[in-house]
Amino acid sequence: MRFVIDGMLGKLARWLRLLGYDVDYSNNYSDETLIERACQQRSVLITADESLFKTALSRRIESMLIKEGGQPEKIAQVVERYKLDPKFSPERSRCPKCGSTLRAEAKANLEGRVPSKSYQKYDQFWICSNPGCNKIYWQGSHWDNIQKTLNTVRNLLRN
Repeated sequence: MRFVIDGMLGKLARWLRLLGYDVDYSNNYSDETLIERACQQRSVLITADESLFKTALSRRIESMLIKEGGQPEKIAQVVERYKLDPKFSPERSRCPKCGSTLRAEAKANLEGRVPSKSYQKYDQFWICSNPGCNKIYWQGSHWDNIQKTLNTVRNLLRN
């Protein structure tokens, strides 16, 4: 499943990438560019802009209007509508920054490229496959926050 997400939903784009979904996002895309990209890529257009949503529908583009709510509520809306799996796994996650795939990277290859405390504390690392990004990830304190947010999403879906 692929998504094109408007500039007002950058955090949602990052979350869907963390869950492993292909997300085309830029906060610089015009409404027309969003519609064109969704059409060309056969992607779902997700927006918080009612006017953009109506335009997309009129052009027969699969789209979703995100209603108000916190981040867990927004994630839950998309997960529920498109029957997505709200589980986080670095093996299937995409880079939250650029959307490229991640690959496991040997710790020895990263010495000097991650903070020394993180290098000493953690053994598993992942790196973005996009040479222009090359961002490195590990199971830091944010890991617990990711799990807490996704637990909230799962609880919302049960109600």
